[in-house]
Amino acid sequence: MQGAGGAIVFGASLKSQLMRYKAGENRLKLPELWLRDVFYDLQDIFASFDCSMLMSGIIGLVDLQNFTCYYLNAEHPYPVLWRDGKAGFLAYNHILKKVGTPQAFMPEFSIEVVKLQKNDVLILGSDGRDDILLTKSFLDFLTKNEVNIREIETTGDESDELNVDEKLFLKIVEIANGDIQEVSNIISKHSQTTDDFSLVSIKMEDTNKSALAPIPEEVLKKVSSLYRKREYTSALEALYHAFEKKPFDIFNVTLMNLLVKIYKKLELHRQRTLLEYLIYFLRPENERFLRARVEKNIKREQWNIAADFAEVLRIRYPDNDYYCILLARILYEKGNLAKAKELLLSAKVALTDEFAVEISNLEKLIFEKEKISKRTGAGKYSYWSKLFDFEKS
Repeated sequence: MQGAGGAIVFGASLKSQLMRYKAGENRLKLPELWLRDVFYDLQDIFASFDCSMLMSGIIGLVDLQNFTCYYLNAEHPYPVLWRDGKAGFLAYNHILKKVGTPQAFMPEFSIEVVKLQKNDVLILGSDGRDDILLTKSFLDFLTKNEVNIREIETTGDESDELNVDEKLFLKIVEIANGDIQEVSNIISKHSQTTDDFSLVSIKMEDTNKSALAPIPEEVLKKVSSLYRKREYTSALEALYHAFEKKPFDIFNVTLMNLLVKIYKKLELHRQRTLLEYLIYFLRPENERFLRARVEKNIKREQWNIAADFAEVLRIRYPDNDYYCILLARILYEKGNLAKAKELLLSAKVALTDEFAVEISNLEKLIFEKEKISKRTGAGKYSYWSKLFDFEKS
């Protein structure tokens, strides 16, 4: 009943998140931030059971247009990637503890981002996928398929041995050519599982809506010319006319950056903000691109957008203290001093000489701003002009 109860709690919480999204909440939220919020909602619920109900799992989002996977792993069997006839575990750098683990034992939250390719297959399964009895029939089947059974780790029992080698599942996936139904058939025909066994797969198929559409040179020249002539409304109309029948063709970094400039000149701030979020999805796996977006929004003093992208960097690279300090700086400018101090405290735990001066200076500014706020309810010190030069960073 405990497992069934956990599944019900998990399902109800996730459904609540999806209903809020469908109702229009958080439509502009970046994938990493949405997954963060889902995880912490689940963590708060399961933690209330005082360790009597823990849940392992993989929670993720797959961009089927851009072939990008965002996921977190909470002590669950690794996702498998089948590509060109070979199976391997999906790249990972960090693994979280099970959902419901007391926060004091939780590592820094992190999200993995993996760029996939056309015809890739992602396969996820319960831990029963590894708990397979190595019967004589199964071993004979593996040998016929050129699997070196001497390399398989087992429990060493005298009777049918139980597999404890997680890499065996990769061999079965390769034999089945990435087809999870065939994986199930192989195991049920030649062996049997000793635990719950469930699989799900996601295949990357071409949707004919590629995010890497070629640049239509004639359109680019026309719109660029109108922009240089300061005919911004005409430039916008030219873009709309060119892409009204094939809107996905505009998903090109050069064209979208030009459209951002046009929106800026026409003071269409909401459209400009939306488009900058969309540009992110064209290069979601690129760390330098993400950092450039943070720096650009800081220069514009768009602190909310800068904070979102800085938080994404911190989530992706939790071991990089620089991103922790970067987010603290932005939160300082936003006036969220408590969260800024919390981030600096976490950075100081693994303090290196490289960032010691920056942390100290920012702590002093926060202290001064807190004093002024308490005394007058106001106060503004700009950290960036004094201590941070993007052109040199």
